[in-house]
Amino acid sequence: MSLFDNAVFPMCASKGVSKTETFPVDVQTNGINEYRSTPFDWEYFTWNIPSWNIMEDEKVSIVSFLRQRKYGLRSFLYQDPNMPSLINNKIPNLSGTKWKLTLAWDTNTAGNHPIFHPGALEVRRNGFIVSYTFAIENGLPIITVPGSSAADTIRVSGPIYFAVRLESSFGWTINALNSDTTVAVSDVYRDWE
Repeated sequence: MSLFDNAVFPMCASKGVSKTETFPVDVQTNGINEYRSTPFDWEYFTWNIPSWNIMEDEKVSIVSFLRQRKYGLRSFLYQDPNMPSLINNKIPNLSGTKWKLTLAWDTNTAGNHPIFHPGALEVRRNGFIVSYTFAIENGLPIITVPGSSAADTIRVSGPIYFAVRLESSFGWTINALNSDTTVAVSDVYRDWE
């Protein structure tokens, strides 16, 4: 059984989404010296999506989606409403014509956080659109740009998705009923990481 479903969460832009970035650091000390380490090479994202006044049909869609993934058992794709796409994202050279597909720290600094689930990307080599191939090699997302070298600047634009899972419980409260006493509006509570 796969623990990942290649399915996109049905709501991206939801009301009240908050995002947290964490870079876990383990601190050990003997009282004199301090040693710091981290099990990760990149930051860790958590989204909190409290959907106030979500319509009943949206709630049904979300519940159905999560039940199919057995709630927190299987991960799925989520498009960050704050960063649904890359825009001229600079990526680092791995070697030769191979480039690591990562989130940039800023406009001129390539980052470390890998992007394993890109949509259709536009890749530019020194400002000009070029062809490319995408693959996962040795656990890293790699873009191969024929004819490129470490001296080039490669930038990518296009939609991206994060593999996430439900971190906490999922529930809802009925906020409003229709005149025939069917549910009109619900309040849904959930967290993704």
